[in-house]
Amino acid sequence: MVGDAKHTGRPKTSSSNVNVVAVHESFAENPRTPIRRRGQELQITRSSIQRILTKDLCLNAYKIQLVQQLKPNDHAQRREFMEWIIEHQQVDADFSSKVMFSDEAHFYLDGFANRQNCRI
Repeated sequence: MVGDAKHTGRPKTSSSNVNVVAVHESFAENPRTPIRRRGQELQITRSSIQRILTKDLCLNAYKIQLVQQLKPNDHAQRREFMEWIIEHQQVDADFSSKVMFSDEAHFYLDGFANRQNCRI
């Protein structure tokens, strides 16, 4: 007869089906409530709620991505730029190795925004 061996160790009580359902319903009602406050309301520790969210409900925090708004003239400008690149590539075969593109730098007129800590 083949079967599971008896599990040893401390049983997982915090991620029981009752707690998973309670956390799921709580997030369905108001997804913006902080995990600490939600833990106080449900009488579940913050780390247990975090574990339930990530492992049982497969919910993860994500970073906000700041993107540039596309305007009607942007498509034509991108096309012109690519034609310029192709033209220079034909003249100088090493041209593409001399150009470096980076999306790491963001310049703001009204101040600095730290995107590393910006999560929902």
